[in-house]
Amino acid sequence: MPFAVLPTNSWDVEAIAEVNIAAFEYALGISHTLPRNLSNGLRKQLENTERNIYTVKCVDTDTDRIVGVASWQILWDSQKNEKKSKCQKNLEGLIEIREDAFGGRKHVYLSSLTVHPDYRREQIREFLLEWGIDIADELELPLYVETLENTASFYESMGLEKVTDHAVRFAANDIRTNIDVEIPIFVKMPSIAEGLSFEDWVFEGYPMNYEILKSDDQRNVSDFEGETEDDTESEDDGGDGE
Repeated sequence: MPFAVLPTNSWDVEAIAEVNIAAFEYALGISHTLPRNLSNGLRKQLENTERNIYTVKCVDTDTDRIVGVASWQILWDSQKNEKKSKCQKNLEGLIEIREDAFGGRKHVYLSSLTVHPDYRREQIREFLLEWGIDIADELELPLYVETLENTASFYESMGLEKVTDHAVRFAANDIRTNIDVEIPIFVKMPSIAEGLSFEDWVFEGYPMNYEILKSDDQRNVSDFEGETEDDTESEDDGGDGE
């Protein structure tokens, strides 16, 4: 069964709404926070290009059915002073955590990823996430994800790093569920970072070239090693000359 990740269009609204409703109803307790009529909000989102929001769909090419959807946002600037929608105001805690984690630096943000429950075993999540990872790599920016505890292992398996010193918890009463919900946070550094962890990048002051300067101690060790090698070579040369 072949699948393809493609850009969305305004005429995809009803099909995307169907995927979202089915996915959230499948997740116990989450459907209470999701309005049944999503069409108007989704249409605005699909038509909104000013805020660098890109919504992509995963299509079953045998049936042309939309089976998954992901919404990505490329954040070039801080959102602290940006006018917020009603939905964003309800999620200010998450926005503040993200702003604090990145210090207002540029990054790629996965705002939503949903898969129709009929296709949850078909690696649709992987296809949609890999699309965003590729974009973040092209832009040489970190990728940021907020998720739930029951899907955290998926992001770890895809090579994302769990950020241990940033997390947010929603009280059950605030989100109309039976239990409190903790939102784990994950980051994937771009390939250009060459294995540099997010925490080390933050510690070094968010260098956008992802180069970490050596400490004085490391430089001294390197200099000492270099001098030792030079001295050894000089001694060997002297011995050969005798």
